[in-house]
Amino acid sequence: MQLVDLDRLEQVLGELEPMREERAVDYAQPHHRQVSVNELGAVTAAAVRQMGENTAAAIVAMGDKGNGLATRCEEIIRDVHAVMAEIKKLAGQVTETCEKKATEIESLAKQVDDMKQTAIAMAEKTGIDVSASSS
Repeated sequence: MQLVDLDRLEQVLGELEPMREERAVDYAQPHHRQVSVNELGAVTAAAVRQMGENTAAAIVAMGDKGNGLATRCEEIIRDVHAVMAEIKKLAGQVTETCEKKATEIESLAKQVDDMKQTAIAMAEKTGIDVSASSS
């Protein structure tokens, strides 16, 4: 990983306005000004600082996106827990209803058996043969 993006540095350097030559005296020969080490250092530091700020902003944006995704995951988990609670409640209701129905069926079966026994007893008292029809 490069600490300094050389392409970006070259771009920043290219965007700098050329320094105006100032003549100390009108008759002095113009000369080509060279960029000093201090100026190059300042430009480099500015480029590095800008790249750091851009990188930090990108990291913060990724963190914000991650937080948003985490929040959404928490909402989904909360919804799943709510659905599971409803499912457990429904399962309890089904169990309770089935238990009531089973008890009701047992009671009706006993009543039918009691009625059958009463019918057989009455048939025997009256002399009716119910052996062929009873099962």
